[in-house]
Amino acid sequence: MFQIFDGAQIASMSALRGLSDVRVPTCLAFVAYWLVALPTCYFLGSPGRLGAAGIWWGLALGLAVAASLLTARFLARTRRASGPAHAPANGLTPEAEPEMLTPVA
Repeated sequence: MFQIFDGAQIASMSALRGLSDVRVPTCLAFVAYWLVALPTCYFLGSPGRLGAAGIWWGLALGLAVAASLLTARFLARTRRASGPAHAPANGLTPEAEPEMLTPVA
């Protein structure tokens, strides 16, 4: 489970870096690791709780939060950039311009 979340957050972070989006993902990673994972690791890893296994669960939770936030950011950025999925980039539809669909001899 740890590796699935880790792979998802790495892929999302890298895709966002490819879109030149680095500031917001850095803030999202800070929230996921420092504000979610670290306190969870401390709480679950405390004596009398889960111990070392609690630290791993805290890390997995932080990675899951990071993967979720970064994937949501990537989807929001790519949807906004591409516009509606059904509209062509030039704004024309095949029904509006039938002569564009006829083959040229």
